[in-house]
Amino acid sequence: MKKKQLIIFLYLLLLSLMIRSSLSSIPFLNGKYLYWLFVVVTGSAVFLFNDSNKKWILNRFDVCVLLLFCIGLWNFMYLSNAKVFNLKVWYIIGYLLLYIILRRSLYTKGIILEISKKIFYLLCLAATLNAAIAILQKIQLLSSTNPDFKITGLFYSPNHLALFLAIGIVSLTELIKENKSKLGKILFFICFIILGYGLYLSECRGAYIALIVVILFNMVRFRKRNKKLFSFKTTAFIFIILSILLAIIWNPTSSKSESASGRLFITKQSLSQLKNRPLAGYGFDSFSLQYNLAKADYFAVERSWEETRNAGYIYSANNDFLELGFELGVIWIIVFSVFIIMLLNKAKNSNTPETFSSTLLCIIIFAFTNTILPVPLFVVLGCIFTVGIINETEMKPVVSFKQNILFKIIAVIFLVIFSTIIVSRSNAEYKLKKIYDEEEISGLKKTENYASKIDANGEQLFVTGIIFLKNHNREEGLKYLTNGFKQSGKPSLGKNLATTFERMGKYDEAERIYIYNKNAEPFRFDARMDLFNLYLKTNQQQKAREIAKEILYLPIKIPSKNIDLFKEKAKYYLKNEQKKAE
Repeated sequence: MKKKQLIIFLYLLLLSLMIRSSLSSIPFLNGKYLYWLFVVVTGSAVFLFNDSNKKWILNRFDVCVLLLFCIGLWNFMYLSNAKVFNLKVWYIIGYLLLYIILRRSLYTKGIILEISKKIFYLLCLAATLNAAIAILQKIQLLSSTNPDFKITGLFYSPNHLALFLAIGIVSLTELIKENKSKLGKILFFICFIILGYGLYLSECRGAYIALIVVILFNMVRFRKRNKKLFSFKTTAFIFIILSILLAIIWNPTSSKSESASGRLFITKQSLSQLKNRPLAGYGFDSFSLQYNLAKADYFAVERSWEETRNAGYIYSANNDFLELGFELGVIWIIVFSVFIIMLLNKAKNSNTPETFSSTLLCIIIFAFTNTILPVPLFVVLGCIFTVGIINETEMKPVVSFKQNILFKIIAVIFLVIFSTIIVSRSNAEYKLKKIYDEEEISGLKKTENYASKIDANGEQLFVTGIIFLKNHNREEGLKYLTNGFKQSGKPSLGKNLATTFERMGKYDEAERIYIYNKNAEPFRFDARMDLFNLYLKTNQQQKAREIAKEILYLPIKIPSKNIDLFKEKAKYYLKNEQKKAE
């Protein structure tokens, strides 16, 4: 790929990574980062057309990437329930295509430095914009896209906003070092204040810690290279900055002890489960289902309130290394760790800007305390700077082979198939929603066909089941609802299914689901109340008394009027039962 084409490609790629899908007509992909995949596919096609280098050379980093891909592919084929229509599968393919494009296109130090400088400017500008939006959200001139958080910038989570602002600060330091203009330095200083305040508003300790580690990392590196310049004033200045950052982290007003204890509980439970399948893991995209199922079993007996209050239903481990190890196994994590260690070791002796390794380190540290997997922007940035470090100097080849026309034909076929899969699922979601919104349909076979082209962790099956029930096909409807709940494990779907079973008089099935819901979210009152009402309905007084006592004596995590009503109802029932006994 030519230099100008590569710059345009990377600009379009990074911009598309900052835009989430807002198409309500494709409900399961709505709100996801989808557009960048089309940019990657288009860039791959242009790359294939322009690639004149006939020889492919694989170094030790390429071998590691190939090994990671092969382990992941085996896991996907033999352990995972995910299909090719899974969005996370598309992300992995997108990362691999980008890695190949960059490895073949960033072939000189001059190109790497020129493109990286343009990326730093873009990141700095985009981060400053997000920080400005966060400030406007703070003073309520703009609203957040996430109703649960007041400040998110253009992201859905304040944690991802914080990481992006931290990366913006790292990029800004590189631009300040290179800029000689006084006006430029003043503008950059203003940006620095905006970014710093935006980062403060995010209240994300993971980003604070990542930034502090990066500062310490650069202090050590600078000390080794410039022992004479590392004066007392420099040391004092850096110490003051770190002290301020530490004060922000441990500020009692922004303390998140409950969040920290919750993540500690997730780590402990995940590691306990991983002992059962350490080498291969539980399968790609399986964490949420497998973790919550095991947690429900764990809370089948009474546990302490400290554990109970932290045991909510979760979608991620808030630690990407833990989650990837859980799904893909310890072997995959070991190979990935070796890759990172080799990369950071090479970065020490590299002539690429220190911002490359600083940004990578910032993302890696953050990934230990939060999740970046749902936001491909950060993985793509990591990929760009990783390849920049790898390609900066020539390395001893491990394997080399010549490219021929057959290779290009296979690559073109793969890109066509990949694009077709994306379009097929998007179309299937559109058609399925259209059928769902209608009262009656003529052909249920089409519905099944559309559902088979969607992988939304069982939710597509649940919607299909509702469509069948609407069309008076009770047996097929229940089958799809049940399978959808089994693949999802979401208590909200379970409640809907249990309610359906209740209406049909299948009380045992409804009870099993309500019990699962109670154990999957043991601090909540809703499932206990569902069980209480079911036991009253079926005249199971002993069970009703037991669950009423649970409702009455369970501590309250988040006060609400509904909880007060639940407790009043349980108290009133137990009081009447006591009177009857007397």
